[in-house]
Amino acid sequence: MCTIAAIDSDMGWYYLSCKVLAKKVLNVPNDFDDEGNDEDPMFSYYCPKCKVSNPKLLPRYKLHLIILDSTENSKFLLFDNLAIQLLHQPCTELEPAAIPLALNNLIGKTYLFKVGIKRENYLYKHDTYNISKIITNHDIISEFQTIVYPKVN
Repeated sequence: MCTIAAIDSDMGWYYLSCKVLAKKVLNVPNDFDDEGNDEDPMFSYYCPKCKVSNPKLLPRYKLHLIILDSTENSKFLLFDNLAIQLLHQPCTELEPAAIPLALNNLIGKTYLFKVGIKRENYLYKHDTYNISKIITNHDIISEFQTIVYPKVN
């Protein structure tokens, strides 16, 4: 059980994905012709899964959360489907601001998180953990809190 203390926007809060396979697209530099014609943009997008240049793009959530529990803070990574569960709106509905209001409204809220610990976390001391499930039901959160943090008389 953790409370969202902040959203780290240093690495952004969304990524561009291929609309077909929902995988991250890559920025690839464009080649310039021999005449130095640089009217084309400096880069284009490429989907390594579809093997398509300039696929149809769709922004998807990738939230870097700073969370607090009763012991200390940590960093959790929250991807699109679970972020939609918390925000109740797709990434496409938000303005690409530094951090939209809908995201800031998550700060201070407490949820139960199931966190995946990957090889990088224990072998290389990578300090960001992927969230694999979120429980938002207040009754379940209260029951968990009663069991884990019983009141002492």
